[in-house]
Amino acid sequence: MSVYADLPSSLQRLELKGARDFSIERFNELKLPNLKYLRLSEFNIEASLETVELLPRLKTFLLLENQISSLANAHFPDNLLRLDLYCNKITSLENVNFPSHLEELLLRGNQISSLANIRFPDSLLRLLLDSNKITLLENIEFPPHLEALCLLGNQISSLANVHFPDSLLGLALDNNKITSLEAVEFPLHLEEIFLLGNQISSLTSIHFPDSSLRLEIGANKLVSIDSFQLPPRLHSLDLSENSLSKQAVQHLDFPDSLKTLYMYGNAFKNYDEWKEGIELAYPEIDLDNWVWDCK
Repeated sequence: MSVYADLPSSLQRLELKGARDFSIERFNELKLPNLKYLRLSEFNIEASLETVELLPRLKTFLLLENQISSLANAHFPDNLLRLDLYCNKITSLENVNFPSHLEELLLRGNQISSLANIRFPDSLLRLLLDSNKITLLENIEFPPHLEALCLLGNQISSLANVHFPDSLLGLALDNNKITSLEAVEFPLHLEEIFLLGNQISSLTSIHFPDSSLRLEIGANKLVSIDSFQLPPRLHSLDLSENSLSKQAVQHLDFPDSLKTLYMYGNAFKNYDEWKEGIELAYPEIDLDNWVWDCK
């Protein structure tokens, strides 16, 4: 019997990191009926979760930086609200029965290539799939109440025929291979849109929701933004590191709500002169001054 079997039954929170003697067998020795939060990181556990006996009152389960390859046939407790499997080796979500009350599913840094035919719980509010190998979102059935969808660092090339839920407030698609936003139907209540580091060449006639507060399209291949109108409530706009000329942006009407603007690294012949003019005309806008948001 290991030391883990002697933990007090009243324990509600447990965090373990890098214990060499920990294994699936040691996991199943945990007799902690009141445990609500469990974090296990850097154990080098190489297995599926099929034989894991999860604790009945667990609400938050973090299994970080291990070697988990499969979630198929895992038995998650019904009360689980947050499941985080950052940096494992999961390749597929097929045959996964997610708990019916799950609100946050974090699967960043795995090897998932497809979301086709995956049944996510209707309760899900946040879905984070950054740094996987996803190529398509076409005809994926997203949860109806989803508020945050993060797919940074995948291999998505198109948003055609993608049906985002009406509830979505934040959409992050940085560092993919998206070339066009034509025919994309953004949800009407979307507030934050992140498209940095793609291959988008034009915003001509693209309409972002009036609800948009933050729009980041830096480090793309933008040349033309003809007829592009800024959302009326926008707080932050990033068009930096594209190929835009002064003439390409001269039609932009910055809303009174705009507080931060990033436009450096474009094809202006005299950017300093343009920047000085903007600072005089819009003294309330913070231009090209990065504020690091560490979360």
